[in-house]
Amino acid sequence: MLVAVASLFTACENPDTKAAQNLQGTWEGYNYFGEDEVDAEYQFFACDENNTGKFIEVNHLSFTDEVDGIEYEMPYLAYVGGEYSVKDGHLYMSYDPETAEVYFYEDPVMDYITAYLTWDSEKGEGVWTEDTPEDVTEYFINSRTESFGEIWAEMCEESNTNNTESTGFGDLKVDEKQMSYHASDLGTLTYTRASKDIFEEYPF
Repeated sequence: MLVAVASLFTACENPDTKAAQNLQGTWEGYNYFGEDEVDAEYQFFACDENNTGKFIEVNHLSFTDEVDGIEYEMPYLAYVGGEYSVKDGHLYMSYDPETAEVYFYEDPVMDYITAYLTWDSEKGEGVWTEDTPEDVTEYFINSRTESFGEIWAEMCEESNTNNTESTGFGDLKVDEKQMSYHASDLGTLTYTRASKDIFEEYPF
């Protein structure tokens, strides 16, 4: 019994185990895609073992296009899940590309489509004359959701290749309010703890 208690005490004192346990919950901050800074959220779930578990990531992105000199921005969410581990103060995250999913907000797309159809009609092109704005909006969202989802899955596969066990994210620090780690190409990224549940917040 004393040995078991001693082992449990040692495991709890292990810095990697403690960091992995402290990661559990939702975090808000930023990610970078090229030079673009985007809002991002992570939710880490209960560890399967002392220093491993699962996570989900949501990035707030947008697609823009121009109609008759006016730029329309159409925000969307890019979601993916995966597994994480903490080892020697490094955070390792492995994405599951099969979970990659994209969600477009309908109203901004409808505004863009309505403007495009009006412009198209005035130009006399008449490409979508037999379709309603609702039909074209649905087509647009479905096609972009599929194509962007495939791109997102490919990006996750590439990230898995780049972030191997030999690299990961160093200098992981976690407390009750903040989580941060060092990315070799971006410097230190910092996230703030949030009380929300991503599964309840977003339509996935």
